[in-house]
Amino acid sequence: MENVSSFRHFAIEIEGLLPYLKELINKGIEIFDLGNNLEKINSDLEKENRNYFCEDPSGNLIEFIDSNNRFFKQ
Repeated sequence: MENVSSFRHFAIEIEGLLPYLKELINKGIEIFDLGNNLEKINSDLEKENRNYFCEDPSGNLIEFIDSNNRFFKQ
């Protein structure tokens, strides 16, 4: 997978993120996590406390955060 060109993005907090992500994937939208060098990595969607991204048609990042993600509730 390629790297993203910028980390500028906005985030959406979603209750029940996993079914939403699966619906996006079924519609052909690439969902990914980001590694340390902004490379796209696919990983287990059910892993706890992860955030996921997709790109809009212009290449802008959109982040998805589960409302139960403890990392963001500290």
